[in-house]
Amino acid sequence: MREDYLFLKEVPKAYRAERADRIVSGPIVVDHELIRGLPPERGVPEAIAVYEVRDGKILNVWFPPRK
Repeated sequence: MREDYLFLKEVPKAYRAERADRIVSGPIVVDHELIRGLPPERGVPEAIAVYEVRDGKILNVWFPPRK
């Protein structure tokens, strides 16, 4: 997961992902996120994060492409 979040070193300090919705099905958790804290011209992008959770730990995380 560290590699997936390395981009955070280069984003504005106000950057955050706000969870808009969550779906849980067994060990799979899907979060619909709104990205906040970017310059106004970027708007409020949306993202999807998919987690595989086992024994209370995240084993895998995926960020499907938006296009």
